[in-house]
Amino acid sequence: MRKFLALLLLVPCLSWGNEKYLDPEYSFRPDSKIVWAEDTGALSKTYEVTDLTPNTPHSHSWTKDIVRDGEYAIRLETRGLECYGFDCTRGDYKGMYGRTEFGFWNRQQTGENWFRWSVFIPEETNHIRPAYTMFTQFKTSSKIKGKNGCPLIPLHFMLDNKGIELTQEIGDCEYNSQIIIPNNENFKEKWLDFVMHSKWSNKDDGFLHLWVNGKRVWSHTGPNLLVVSNQYPPIMRFPIYNGKRDKNYTGSQVFYYDAFYSAKKCEDMKLETLGYSCKDLISKLNVPIQINLEELDKEKEDKADCEPGRKLVYKEGTNIPKWIEVVCD
Repeated sequence: MRKFLALLLLVPCLSWGNEKYLDPEYSFRPDSKIVWAEDTGALSKTYEVTDLTPNTPHSHSWTKDIVRDGEYAIRLETRGLECYGFDCTRGDYKGMYGRTEFGFWNRQQTGENWFRWSVFIPEETNHIRPAYTMFTQFKTSSKIKGKNGCPLIPLHFMLDNKGIELTQEIGDCEYNSQIIIPNNENFKEKWLDFVMHSKWSNKDDGFLHLWVNGKRVWSHTGPNLLVVSNQYPPIMRFPIYNGKRDKNYTGSQVFYYDAFYSAKKCEDMKLETLGYSCKDLISKLNVPIQINLEELDKEKEDKADCEPGRKLVYKEGTNIPKWIEVVCD
């Protein structure tokens, strides 16, 4: 009976502990560890705010205003040339590089896994060419390197001027990029539910399958990581990470994140809480991927955003790469 009463007293305390994160003046310190309030499956129960995140209230906050699942979501914001720590020393001037970022550092997720996460991009958040904007990445520890010291980022996502771009940097000092959600799909102002089935490997048995809002948007089979380490597997990380920002940039970007989850089997992913089912997703593995790349080929870019030259994309409905020539008016 005494244990039961103690638990009743503890629950309000735990709730109060989470509510402090909703204080608009609360700052999540760089390199801090935070217990996430909701079920994350096989992910770590604790996420980490990276040591390159500015120590300001707007950089990282909890919210109840825009939520995909449960009671809370995480809101990230970058402003102008904000930076922190090592990022401030990079480039030709302070603020050329900067980020706010957190991630679930679970070292046990080797081999085959399922992941899900949800992202909300407000209408006013845009790409900021010539800078890039990364908003999700699976990255290994900097303690292991690829060829010639190149980073191992087998998967990351960018907000591009043509839509959402997926890129692989498996550690061979090269990268492959593809638009997976073009602007004509109007992906802003709504939750984007990402589900991924992966097996990190440097052999032919590797694979990655990605669905967004129940639709398969990308697949890859074969090697996807040059160096595979059971001690340092790729970690699911969520940044607003900018590089090559213009020295006169004064804008801001906001992203929301929620519904973080992982499991070894699809049946354990609790997809029904988001309105999906394993049976439906897996059945779409045989459905050709359709992205209107021809329209992207012909699209002319604004002078301020255009980067002339060759760009690697994939032929419609395949994993076959092709080069297109970007022409600026």
